[in-house]
Amino acid sequence: MPTNLPNSHVIEEAQTVWGLDLQPAGCPACRRAFLAEAGRIGQPCPACARGHLEPQPARMRPEPPELMLTFTRRPADLRPALEAFVKEVWLRPDDFNADSLLKRAVPVFWPMWLVDGDVAGSWQAEMGFDYQVKSSQEAYRGGQWTTTELVETRARWEPRCGEVRRRYHNVSVPALSDEQALTGLIGAYPLGEAQPYDAGAMRGAVLRVPDLPPDSAWPLAREALDRLTAQDCQTAAGAQHVRQSRLNVTYDSLNWTQLLLPLYATYYTDDSGQAQPVLIHGRTGRVGGRRLASQRKGWQLAGLLAGIALALLAAGLVLAGIGALFPPLLALGGFLVVIAFGAGIGALAPALWPWQWNQRQR
Repeated sequence: MPTNLPNSHVIEEAQTVWGLDLQPAGCPACRRAFLAEAGRIGQPCPACARGHLEPQPARMRPEPPELMLTFTRRPADLRPALEAFVKEVWLRPDDFNADSLLKRAVPVFWPMWLVDGDVAGSWQAEMGFDYQVKSSQEAYRGGQWTTTELVETRARWEPRCGEVRRRYHNVSVPALSDEQALTGLIGAYPLGEAQPYDAGAMRGAVLRVPDLPPDSAWPLAREALDRLTAQDCQTAAGAQHVRQSRLNVTYDSLNWTQLLLPLYATYYTDDSGQAQPVLIHGRTGRVGGRRLASQRKGWQLAGLLAGIALALLAAGLVLAGIGALFPPLLALGGFLVVIAFGAGIGALAPALWPWQWNQRQR
């Protein structure tokens, strides 16, 4: 591991950090750390929504972030996306609506590392070069033999080795252990649009503290640098494939840049009263999160339909019995019995649908 990685230090209490008066805080439920204004203490955790922020020390790099992406979507712009996110769920919990989600939305910035570095040393690999082989295939059709020419692409593998010296810029490296989950929910960010850090753009927002500081994130950075180096070696060799790549390199002049990315965090409560987090991309407005249906409403609707079915069945049987004396009522009674069976079968849909939907959401 390189010895020149940026140092981190522990912030014990509220102080001026990155040009802002911030309080280090943590969530006892998900164990994530934040920097927030003092007024945010005691409010639901922006990450899990199940705990409440409490004062606690935070370990972080003292230097302010170098870059940031600002919000291009304001809270007033989020309603159409939230309404579309909600309306696809039939029989949803009462709290799962655009108004509740919008009212609880909190602006959050989360961090990512951008690493610059020199890679120098030697490499070895097996390189694959595509070539084409022509052959023919004969088949007996329609009473005669026909010949079809086939062109097959194959790879010729050859050992290659050489020296490499490259400098790579802005290689993205996770600063959070749940970064993949975040981008999987709301999508990637246009990193090329990053701007210099502006403390004024941060006011009112909650800041996620990296749980992968440079010393912990270095193995991920090294993998990314090795992957780029292997791609450059493949390109230099003119190969279409590579395997068994081995690098014997050093990593020098490393520079770690912290980039802050915007999102909105909100939540709704399900049937059991448990908070379900919802995230919204701060630039595209894309919404992500678990959309749970209400099993309670499903049972209530199923019970109502079953009650109607029983009432129709009873009425149909009574009319059918009277129809023995007054035949015109016999047909009406039979019709009500058929409708009753249809309503009884229909009662299964609201009973089963929420469970099936929620299983897909997991």
